[in-house]
Amino acid sequence: MGNNASKKEEELKKQKELEEKKRDNEDKQKAEQQKQIDIAVRFLAQPSVQKTPEIEKRIFLRKKGLQQKLLIAKQQGFLSLRNENIEELNPEIFDIDKCLKLQSLTLRNNNISLIPKSITNLQNLKIFIIQGNNLDQETVEIMKNKGIQGLFQYLKETY
Repeated sequence: MGNNASKKEEELKKQKELEEKKRDNEDKQKAEQQKQIDIAVRFLAQPSVQKTPEIEKRIFLRKKGLQQKLLIAKQQGFLSLRNENIEELNPEIFDIDKCLKLQSLTLRNNNISLIPKSITNLQNLKIFIIQGNNLDQETVEIMKNKGIQGLFQYLKETY
């Protein structure tokens, strides 16, 4: 009887270990996917690349296997671009057709000095993290005190 109990305990232990390994692998895959997305977005945000025809950008993404990953990020509703040394946000990034489901956007610790008005197209945006950039004090205070909707209103009135 005791032998059966120890066998069951051993089986449960092995099952838990397998589940942990599976979760670890999934977490690693998600982290790698996010890393690839961040690389692609950083590449596409460069001023020299923004002038490149759209078809060439898509070819680049396809060759790198990133086009599908960017689509997944847009579908999942979150995008993190922290610590990427981004200086300028291309207004096209916030095209409502491309980012309709975007709910969380992290731009922490970059060199961004201006938030484009086109970000107001992101009607589903609930979390917007912009600390650690070169934004003017008024923009920072509005975001801090009035949140996303206050920032959107400010951008619509200012630009």
